[in-house]
Amino acid sequence: MRPARPLPTRAPRPTAGRAGPAAATSAIRLPDGRRLGYADYGPADGRPVVYLHGAVGTSLSPDPRMLGVLHGRGIRLIAPSRPGFGTSDPLAGRRVPDWPTDLLALVDALGIGRFGLLAVSAGGPYALACAHQVPASRLHGTVVAGGIAPVVGPGAAVATTPALRLGRVLVRRPAAAHRWGDRLVGILHRHPGLLGTAVGVPASGADRRRLDAGERGQLVAAALAATRRGAGPFLADLRLVLQPWGFALESVRAPVVLVHGAQDATVPVAHAREIERRLPRGRLRLLADEGHYLLRARLADLLDELPA
Repeated sequence: MRPARPLPTRAPRPTAGRAGPAAATSAIRLPDGRRLGYADYGPADGRPVVYLHGAVGTSLSPDPRMLGVLHGRGIRLIAPSRPGFGTSDPLAGRRVPDWPTDLLALVDALGIGRFGLLAVSAGGPYALACAHQVPASRLHGTVVAGGIAPVVGPGAAVATTPALRLGRVLVRRPAAAHRWGDRLVGILHRHPGLLGTAVGVPASGADRRRLDAGERGQLVAAALAATRRGAGPFLADLRLVLQPWGFALESVRAPVVLVHGAQDATVPVAHAREIERRLPRGRLRLLADEGHYLLRARLADLLDELPA
């Protein structure tokens, strides 16, 4: 197969030391012919960090404050979309351990040698797969915020929150999930305000503060982008991360920092504790005043957890 290669860029990259446009969005063609979409933020000559989005999301859309953090710390943030999300082509039968191959193809195509990883929520299993498979010479650190553990299968973690209980049902009843999922997605795309209201119903006090401070609109936009092909890619991703991932956490030798909000009403702290228990070099940092939606407000702290 041919090596991955960049496709034409749709927006110019900002030059180092200048504010420039918020991002360059582009794609590469993977060796198997699939398109892998990504966004590129921060200074072009910054230290590379790859961001892995959650289950309801695509490439991150930073606000001016977040862009200021990236430029202030000299971080180039590359945000790929997993197969079926955003502009990335679907991949039938994919598994969590398949992702590191796509990610390495992307960073190779961009001429990046060493990089760090920052993942949120359902992006966590994919980051841990990278920590398991990517050579230490390439990966200089991994941070997972609000990471999820399997809730179905051997050694399943607790599913005490409404989101995880619903996810477990969707995993066990895939046909019904697709049938009702596509109907629900159609309704939400016609009436996005309903989604904005729904995300706040099970939220903790900490998350309601974040939602009211502007996070709600970002979540709605990400969800609409993630489901532009229907519910299929989202449901496929959910099934993958809520079931055993296909590799043992005990065999992950790279250091991993787990950051979790103590008030997380979407993914319980018990998930982070279980992952930390099983990782040989895992370290959990609890944030007492945070919930699940901590990325934008705590981006600087999360990036500071990565080795320089």
